[in-house]
Amino acid sequence: LDGSFGSQNFQVGANAHETIGLAINSAQTDDLGSARTSLDVGSLIGVSTAAAANSDASNALLDMAASHTITIDGVNEQTVTLGQSDSASQMATKINAEFNTTGVKADAKTTAVLSGFAGLDSTANGSDGMSFDLSNGTATETISFTAQGNTTDDMQLLVNKINEVSATTGISAKFDSTGGPGAIAGIILESEAGDTITISDFSDDDASGGANAATFNISGAGYDGDITGAAANAITAGVGGAGNTDSISIRGSIQLNSTVGFDVATSNAELGPTSQTQATEISVDTVDLTTAQGAQDAISVIDGALAKIDRNRATLGAVQNRLQSTINNLSSIAENSSAARSRIRDTDFASETAELTRNQILQQAGTTILAQANQLPQAALSLLGG
Repeated sequence: LDGSFGSQNFQVGANAHETIGLAINSAQTDDLGSARTSLDVGSLIGVSTAAAANSDASNALLDMAASHTITIDGVNEQTVTLGQSDSASQMATKINAEFNTTGVKADAKTTAVLSGFAGLDSTANGSDGMSFDLSNGTATETISFTAQGNTTDDMQLLVNKINEVSATTGISAKFDSTGGPGAIAGIILESEAGDTITISDFSDDDASGGANAATFNISGAGYDGDITGAAANAITAGVGGAGNTDSISIRGSIQLNSTVGFDVATSNAELGPTSQTQATEISVDTVDLTTAQGAQDAISVIDGALAKIDRNRATLGAVQNRLQSTINNLSSIAENSSAARSRIRDTDFASETAELTRNQILQQAGTTILAQANQLPQAALSLLGG
């Protein structure tokens, strides 16, 4: 099981080259795992876009120039067409529809980081009421909260408000004060379904639209939560005129996994690399369970390892069945050959005994009849002489 077995052939027939082959893959931890790559390096994948109009306009800025394609070469090659306004969730659904052909599974996730909050406590009494609309593309909820000027408390309050409606929006929140993804401290929003996250209609009851209006930055992140190098878009409460940001939308990222190696190429850089890109092999011995993201990643790696073990077991079971069938067939052939040999070379005692008995009966009957036939003339002469 360490991979040294390789491929072996077993002679199972009476003639040359009548063989059954068996190949066993290595079951060592550094050879078990899954092949993985992510679609989060495209110019419109895993990013945030800002618009100086409304939420529909910011979503429109995520639209690709046209419907692009992604070609996946796994078990078999398949090209998938993705719509220009598809969310990461919709893209993943289309890729998964071809799983039986490619053997590649897609998982979408949207991550956004809210940071750089300012103007949350600019009122005279030290509290500041704010609200904004949070949408997943189909459901929209208004998030209202009152900031007190303590960053940690205010951020946790906002997190609680977002999580209160997560059952509707599918968007969860957590506050990382130490500097989470991309080393930026802030509120991390996640849609595990990969829906597009849109924040719009940000308002502040303290001099709305003026110098005291609250602001914060929004950055899109890759599948692993990394926002390094991603541009942050600022949203300001109560403004929506030319040159000001009224809404921001974030499209999710897609991670591709398979138990077999595969290549990916896109038709446009908006999706990702246009050249054939080989997926990276991630083995079980490299998984890291010390972080939440590492634990999530480990699940797909371990699933891939289990699938490879299952394939080995299926291969062994199939070959064992073939060998057992061959054994049964050869046993039947041997029995039939032995019976044929016996018929050719050995006497069938039952048949010959019956034939002997038949002949003896015929012989005795014939003798008796002949004896009686000889007696009849003598009887006739005896009567005439008398």
